[in-house]
Amino acid sequence: MIINNDSGSACSTVTFNLAVTDSDTTNFNASSLDVTQISVAPGAKQTATLTVQASTGAADGATNSTYVTATEASHPTAQSNTVTTVINLLNQIKHCSDCHGLPPKEGATRQSGPGTLGGGQVIGSHAIHVATHGMVCTDCHVDNGTEQDQYPKGLGHRDKKINMVTIRGGSYVTSDVDVDGSGNPVQDIEDGSGLGTCNSTACHGVQSPTWGTSTGKPTCYQCHGTQANGNNAPSSASDTPSGDANKVGAHQAHLTASDGYTNPIACDNCHNVPSAIDVTGADGHLDGLPADVTFANSTLAGANGATPAYDSATLTCSGVYCHGATLADGANTTPQWNDSTYLQGTTADCAQCHGDPPASLPEHTGITSSTPCNNCHSHSGSGPDHVNGAVTYPNATCTSCHGQPPNGNTEPNVDGSHTAHFNTSFTAN
Repeated sequence: MIINNDSGSACSTVTFNLAVTDSDTTNFNASSLDVTQISVAPGAKQTATLTVQASTGAADGATNSTYVTATEASHPTAQSNTVTTVINLLNQIKHCSDCHGLPPKEGATRQSGPGTLGGGQVIGSHAIHVATHGMVCTDCHVDNGTEQDQYPKGLGHRDKKINMVTIRGGSYVTSDVDVDGSGNPVQDIEDGSGLGTCNSTACHGVQSPTWGTSTGKPTCYQCHGTQANGNNAPSSASDTPSGDANKVGAHQAHLTASDGYTNPIACDNCHNVPSAIDVTGADGHLDGLPADVTFANSTLAGANGATPAYDSATLTCSGVYCHGATLADGANTTPQWNDSTYLQGTTADCAQCHGDPPASLPEHTGITSSTPCNNCHSHSGSGPDHVNGAVTYPNATCTSCHGQPPNGNTEPNVDGSHTAHFNTSFTAN
């Protein structure tokens, strides 16, 4: 503002010459006034507009003193004023974390403000997905890549709408969801629709968790259940433990040993159980179907020289010790994973793997299906000593196979000359 303080009847309008000088010409462009001369009547005042502008790449905190002077020939003393300008870049958005953190900071309520200043808080489950499980933003969101440098641009990041993508075969759904120009779901954070759910994703199996809430379950069981609760590996909502969907199949029969023919078969006998539930790890977890069945950690599936394999196309196990691959007379040693009729809980089950009794073994000559297994073995065709990688016969005695002495007409109980030689004072070694 320029003021003419002249007074008296002899005084007239004065035209002042205006000039500008900057102290910092590195971080600031040359300052300017909208006029270089201004005429002011005695006792009156006029204004001029000063423009001060930071240069490209200006340093945060740089200070410029702009000197504005007003001179006129009949007024020998120049009048001046100083305008001080300080560059403050605290609120300039240069990175994701300037708004909401990377990953976004979480809390019970949403807060605005730069993430580096403690604001930018959102309601959600970002930490467990990004920091714990190794997911990246673009697993769920539209790639906003270079949009952090300009606004508005492209899909309109920072427009108070959260743009989602197809998430590992599934989707994120709210009660009131829109779509963007590419058909991707968009959640408006101001419309009061609340948090949505993830549905039909490879990450969560049959579950449809609500974003920002905890399932309250241990890590593995957040997606595909436990041995005890009847929820098997990832499946559709209609699948049950006894269903024939390939994702369900015989999980319960193996995990709980429900048929009683062996010990429970743990997950790592067939699968690579990951050290961390992540997306990028070498364990191949959360990488989509089909599931990895390798038998790499199993000492049972490959016992006695067996070479186990699983064909995900036909859902068939082959070369597996557990199903009689090392025996010659099993009726079906290549069972299909989702064959619900494979075991029926009858004596016919024995023949699926090794015959009833195993006829290929010379030790079983003369043994029939009516002969109790525990005459020789420590099991009766079931329990922890059955299908355990070793054949033991701690109960075997002479009379397990034949009389003492042999007293029949068929092997191994052929009488022959045993009766003539046998007496109560002689015992065979």
